[in-house]
Amino acid sequence: MFCKVCNYALWNLKERTCPECGTGFAPSQFRFRPNSIRFLCPHCSQQYYGTSSTGHLVPREFDCVSCHNRIDMDRMVLVPEAGIDERQTRARGNPWLDRTGRPHIADWFRATVMSLFAPVPLIAATDDHAPPRRTLAYAVLTAAIASATSLIMPFFVLLPILAPLGINANGIEALAIYALGVLASGLLMYAIVPLYAAIAHLILLGGSPKRPFRTTLHAVALSSGGNMLWGIPLFGFMTGPAGLIWWGVSLSIMLRAVHRVRAPRAFLAGLGPPIALCLLGLIAFILMIIWSLSLASAATAAIGQPVQAQVTSVETAWTSAAATSERHVGSLILDGTLPAAIAIAPALSQTSAVIAAGIDLSASLSTMTDEQREALAASLDASLTPDIIAYRIGDLIVIRDVPNPTPSSSLWRVAYSPEPTANPAFAQMAASTQLAIGTPVPFTSQMIGGPSNASIGPSLIDQNRIRASHGLPPLPPLETILAGSPFTTTSAPAPTPTDPATPENPPEGTPGHAPPDGPIPGRGG
Repeated sequence: MFCKVCNYALWNLKERTCPECGTGFAPSQFRFRPNSIRFLCPHCSQQYYGTSSTGHLVPREFDCVSCHNRIDMDRMVLVPEAGIDERQTRARGNPWLDRTGRPHIADWFRATVMSLFAPVPLIAATDDHAPPRRTLAYAVLTAAIASATSLIMPFFVLLPILAPLGINANGIEALAIYALGVLASGLLMYAIVPLYAAIAHLILLGGSPKRPFRTTLHAVALSSGGNMLWGIPLFGFMTGPAGLIWWGVSLSIMLRAVHRVRAPRAFLAGLGPPIALCLLGLIAFILMIIWSLSLASAATAAIGQPVQAQVTSVETAWTSAAATSERHVGSLILDGTLPAAIAIAPALSQTSAVIAAGIDLSASLSTMTDEQREALAASLDASLTPDIIAYRIGDLIVIRDVPNPTPSSSLWRVAYSPEPTANPAFAQMAASTQLAIGTPVPFTSQMIGGPSNASIGPSLIDQNRIRASHGLPPLPPLETILAGSPFTTTSAPAPTPTDPATPENPPEGTPGHAPPDGPIPGRGG
């Protein structure tokens, strides 16, 4: 038994103040190993032994068998049993509450180990009259440490609040958000523990709890060691829900021990709130996914409309020019038939450059003379040799081998694909996504195809299946078609033979079938 302020030994004292620092004390404030302490009557020194789980007398107040005076445990003189070292008299207590002075990380660590693996001794060693702020401090510190070590949870706590304000996690802002997130996690726990305790105690009232609400509050705070599962770096969000369940199990065991209620009621009080929280979180996550999909659908429709208009404009102008002789889309831009912006994917491209023959047409239109523009247009038209199947200009892919008129409205003749050099983020996303799932998704490389198929994310696999049914070679991933590297007949594999009876492969000579030696559309004839 040592002073909790100065650690002075308090054995063999009749006075109830520490001789060293003057701090008052009572034997009931300490816990001892059973039968390790002799309690001496202050009148006649008759000795008694503490037999309770905390080493205290049972009962604590009675008449002395020798002098018959009324005595109380807190007025008796205490000495260790003969042959027992005073350090061996101390029972396994509460490392967090039994500490002296400032808290140390070792005290927190020992309390957390007990919270996880020995909840009953931990709550048994907790005085009902201990200040709630001390056990709350343990729960707050545990949440803050878990948040700090998880590396992700601070951002998860704050970003939903800060993102609408335009605050992003980068540089100094990221460090500030991290620090504030750790602090917010602790403060959140300061609010959750009393609420959790109130709900648990209300459930316990039907089973006549044997201890006051403060004991339930201590139990909720001290059983929160399971929250450290949130603190596993990078994986905390996968293990954290298990930490909530662990918290509830530890609390249930504590409540069963201290309130002596039936096990089902104790487990309902302990596990009910975290299970309900997990279910609410799952419901919120599902609702968030549904909401995100609705937003994506709305965004797709909003982008698809102007994109469809642009694709239609390009295809109409190109087809009209092809009635006499094929024109390069870059030539149509140079002569003013089409605006330069028509070759930029709206809302998706990260550049305004429209490259053709190594020249940025959008930047050159205002600086070139009429003669220079005519000469460049002529060279672009001349570059369309018979072996070129598809070429790029800006974010446009022009596909030349579809017959005119087209045998199927599903065949692409003009497609949007953000230029991979100028839009590396889109190109990288396209490559990783296609590798993972085999089909493109919104905002990746295969963007738009044909005026009747102007929707976000048409599948290149499906398009090549349609092309094969018409005897056309499959297209490569559109991001591989560059301004200086068109897709040609030498790089195209032979088309896969198809069943002549299929609807997409009408017999030769019928409308919609490309003649074997027919010209590439737009080249005249």
